[in-house]
Amino acid sequence: MALKSLVAGRLAAAFLLPCDDHRIFGRNLKPFCAAHAVALRSIDNPLPWTPSAATLPDLVQATKVCACGSFKELWAIDWRRPDKQDLAAIRRMALFPRSVHRARMAWANYREDCVVVPELKERAKEGKPCTTPFHLGMVTAVARAFGKDPEWAWFLRYGQLLHYAATLNEGEYGCRWVTEAEEEQIADLEARGITGTRRGTLPEGARVVRRKHSE
Repeated sequence: MALKSLVAGRLAAAFLLPCDDHRIFGRNLKPFCAAHAVALRSIDNPLPWTPSAATLPDLVQATKVCACGSFKELWAIDWRRPDKQDLAAIRRMALFPRSVHRARMAWANYREDCVVVPELKERAKEGKPCTTPFHLGMVTAVARAFGKDPEWAWFLRYGQLLHYAATLNEGEYGCRWVTEAEEEQIADLEARGITGTRRGTLPEGARVVRRKHSE
């Protein structure tokens, strides 16, 4: 049955659509998660947020991170030197520019499948600003709510983590969920070229999925 609700469309994309069939440079990628985001940021790798800014080593290096499904696997990565598989992939891209474009598109598709987020609207902020690192705050809140080990939340699919965290923390960080009616109004204003609606700040590269009524 076709989804008519825009909110349900995002929830379906975040929780029901598969995100485990991405393979880049011979590595099967795990669903993108907070642990991957922090690891990639720590080495100044722009993936998966901005594939167009990624260098050849970036494109290959990120596959090592996103193929990991635990902290133990991340800790085992040797950053001192690329392995033979990495070097072969870099050489192929250097020789065939089209392969660079294909790799960047593959990373963009991976991000879009794994990072489906709720749309939030800003509230007037009250009290002291939150100083906890963004990803740590989400992981801690979600793990506590489900009674899970924090590592479970670190490797939870990124879009799902954001949905859970937004629900648990609604109002605490100056945001609230956009209602179905408001979402229709926003879409109507944007269609007429009217922008400026205040919304919550999402992670760089995160997308909001809108399902058309005909889908």
